[in-house]
Amino acid sequence: MIEILVDRNLGFEISPINRVIERVVTKAVKELSNTEERDSYYLSVFLTNNSQIAKINKKYSKKNKATNVLSFPQDVEIKVNKKGTVTLLGDIVLSLEMIMVESEKQNKTFENHLSHMVLHGLLHLYGFTHNNSDDWKKMERLEREILLKLSITNPKIEENA
Repeated sequence: MIEILVDRNLGFEISPINRVIERVVTKAVKELSNTEERDSYYLSVFLTNNSQIAKINKKYSKKNKATNVLSFPQDVEIKVNKKGTVTLLGDIVLSLEMIMVESEKQNKTFENHLSHMVLHGLLHLYGFTHNNSDDWKKMERLEREILLKLSITNPKIEENA
């Protein structure tokens, strides 16, 4: 299950953004977990602006600046009934404002850059990092592979995204 929370008055049409998030998460979870069962996981996505994400970034990462995406992994399994469990993947926070600015500067469509940032955040929830060169290469390879499966052929992944 994906729960999408929206900060007030962002100035974006939210329905198409929700569809992008659902599409990316569904494809990525299928690739990473070998499941299409939407009831087997829980993920929250908070859509906000630069001001709010900067406050969250300062509080949790001790970085006093806005960013495009933050991830807060949980990776906790909860038994929900006799037959199954749900994996709490965690939370993703996206600054739509930052993603829009970056997409314009990098000559990307907003939808493609949003897709990339959702995927990037989700990969962090799965434990992938870019703390060193080897980790970065693994994460970048996975991003490229999954984005290609979403028909995004040129994500122009930057080294310090």
